[in-house]
Amino acid sequence: EKALGFLEDLGQVEPSRRVGERLLQAAPEDPGVQSRVGRLYSKLGRFEQATACFRRAIASDPCSDAAYLGLSVTRRFTSASDPDAELIARALAGGALDASSRTCAHFALGKILDDCGDYDAAFGHFEAG
Repeated sequence: EKALGFLEDLGQVEPSRRVGERLLQAAPEDPGVQSRVGRLYSKLGRFEQATACFRRAIASDPCSDAAYLGLSVTRRFTSASDPDAELIARALAGGALDASSRTCAHFALGKILDDCGDYDAAFGHFEAG
């Protein structure tokens, strides 16, 4: 996983993605690799693949803080009842998140609610984050 970060830091997003996909074959349930590859897909404009990676990261480990943020920026949301918005809201309501994941989930849900025009609720999540 460190190689992915090194290549990404050098601006080598496509080679980093290829390495990441190999890592996913070796460790498909690793939430850290899923999140990093999701971020690489996002940088490459491959948002559906990024979304799938972020969802798998959260499913593997609900405390995958970066995955919540990544999931929220893969697209512009139009409804707070979107399955991804509901996934994040359930994670927050569940009480099992560590402090970092809770902060990221609040910011992610804030971004989603801002997209939907629910500015008061969005601000509440930004403030909680």
